[in-house]
Amino acid sequence: MRVFKFGGASVKSAEAVKNMGSIIQAHDNGPLIIVVSAMGKTTNALERVLELREAGKDYQREWQAVKDYHGNIIQDLFSSDENETFLAIESLFGHAELILRQTFAEQGKAYDQFVPYGELISTTIIAGYLRQLQLKAEWIDARRYIKTDSVFKDAKVRWEVTEELLKLNLPTILKENIVVTQGFVASDLSDNTTTLAREGSDFSAAIFAHCLNADSVTIWKDVPGILNADPKRISDTAKFEAISYREAAEMTFYGASVIHPKTIKPLANKNIPLKVRSFERPGEKGTVIHLKGSEQPIPCFMFKDKQALMVIRVKDLSFVQEESLRKIFHILAEHRIRINLTQNTAVSVSVCADWDSVKFQKAKQDLEKDFEMETHTELSLVTVKNPTSNALKAALANKEAVLEQRTKSLCQFVVSES
Repeated sequence: MRVFKFGGASVKSAEAVKNMGSIIQAHDNGPLIIVVSAMGKTTNALERVLELREAGKDYQREWQAVKDYHGNIIQDLFSSDENETFLAIESLFGHAELILRQTFAEQGKAYDQFVPYGELISTTIIAGYLRQLQLKAEWIDARRYIKTDSVFKDAKVRWEVTEELLKLNLPTILKENIVVTQGFVASDLSDNTTTLAREGSDFSAAIFAHCLNADSVTIWKDVPGILNADPKRISDTAKFEAISYREAAEMTFYGASVIHPKTIKPLANKNIPLKVRSFERPGEKGTVIHLKGSEQPIPCFMFKDKQALMVIRVKDLSFVQEESLRKIFHILAEHRIRINLTQNTAVSVSVCADWDSVKFQKAKQDLEKDFEMETHTELSLVTVKNPTSNALKAALANKEAVLEQRTKSLCQFVVSES
């Protein structure tokens, strides 16, 4: 059994969906699960609609644009507007509109109930199109099978119950059908929709693969495989033919955007190969991540934008020692702040983390009981693995580092985004 994952760029238009259909037809030779993201930039668009609604502003123009975008794709893919896919999409948009009219008390719950409609809609369209190609495709709702805790926008998987549900239900479906399902989307034990954090569809594919002991996972991207740098930032890039799970995990942690950071561990635990291939050139091999990948000592460049730097000092000017560090990191963990870099001096702790205004404000309130704190935003974290002098020049691009850490094998710099 194999798992294929298609991201938003691979299904952003009717032509893109047709190309995906051709890839599926070429691989219709055994049990297959297809995990799909929202189409194109739909997640961004839905976030904008929700942002306007929560601010009490008119969101109808943006909402209509989302509906029109999908409507145009459907018209290009299907021959009749009486097609059952049209009716299913109309129903999904109707349900989404009902959610827009509701008020949710819990932080993030409105997001998790509304934004996943991007995935629910995209997979409904794709399952319908595959059936039009005479492929036996069955749409399933990932929320019925992937179970999590109740932390909205960044839920943690309940692995035992998820594996039990998947093993109980999917093998029978897979005997006769290609399964089409959503990335990013899950639910808690009370059936409230939850999400696996932004860009979490890769992780969804890994969850299905891990729980069902898949032979492989293939992520279809708009790049030829895993590169040593984002070609939009570094002009001279190289592709890896194979890398190890450990190397891939390290790269994703530091900011390599081609794979979601949580994807590697569940696959490595069962030695399931992860392939990254180009949907634009599906005949090419791409990159394989597995146990015996060769770790090539060439410079690798990773970038994380939307970072913030917290500088925390003890109020009474005493030294930062074990008790102070324990308090600081306990508070940051309590507010689920994602730490990417720390640096200590005798009297301060500097923490570079993913910027989230709500989380930072709550953490600041708790920290300021014992510490002084200043926050710097609009920053990026630049990481260079296997650095050379030329690689560091290319990575920094004449920007001055606000904070830096260097070892022989790894250099990290916090720099201004602009």
